[in-house]
Amino acid sequence: MPSVLVLATACTGEPDAAPTIPTSSTSGAVVTEPARPTSTTPMTTTATFMPVTPEEPRPLPVPEQTSESAVAFLQWWVTVLNHAATSGDVQQLRETSLPGCVFCQNRIENVEQAYAAGDRFEFAEETSVSEPKPGAVDLNAYVVIDFEISSPASRRLSASGDVLADFPALPATAYVAGIQWQDGGWRISEIATAQ
Repeated sequence: MPSVLVLATACTGEPDAAPTIPTSSTSGAVVTEPARPTSTTPMTTTATFMPVTPEEPRPLPVPEQTSESAVAFLQWWVTVLNHAATSGDVQQLRETSLPGCVFCQNRIENVEQAYAAGDRFEFAEETSVSEPKPGAVDLNAYVVIDFEISSPASRRLSASGDVLADFPALPATAYVAGIQWQDGGWRISEIATAQ
C-alpha cells in the first residue's frame, strides 16, 4: 500500500532545522553527522483534491532485533504518521518515537495544534515510499535506514472546510532514519534529510 509521509513543509511551509542522525549505537561510541539539506523547491503543479484518508495502521509488526524488522517497523511507522495527520490521533506516534526525536516531536506538535484548533489536513494523493535500505547496523541497539519520498500537495482546512493553507507537492527527497532498539521493540530515534 502506498504511503504519504507528512513533512514539516506540509504543516509549516518551511523545512525543519537539520537534526543529526547517530551512525552507530547510542549504547557505545556515537559519531553524529549533521543532515545535509536538500532542495525543497516546491513543484509547480495544480492539485486536484480528493480527500485521501490513509487506512487505519495495521498492527505493529512483531519486533525482532534484525535489520529487516527495523525496515518493516519504519514502513509501519510511516502509516502511523499518515493516520495521525488525517485523524488527529498521535498516541501510536508518540509511543513509538523517542522523546529526543526532533522530527517526530515536530510532527506530533503540528498535528496536536491543528486538531486542537478544530482544523484538519487533506492530501491530494498518496505517494509511495522507496524501498528502505538499511545502512549502518548495530543489532544490539541501532539501525540506520535510507529511504526516499515525495510529499504530495496538501492543505490545512478549518472545521467548516475553509482552506487555511495550501502546501505544494515537493520533489523526491532522500531521508535517513535512525531506528533504536529499546524495551523490546524499535523506536524512531531521528529522521533527517540524507547527506
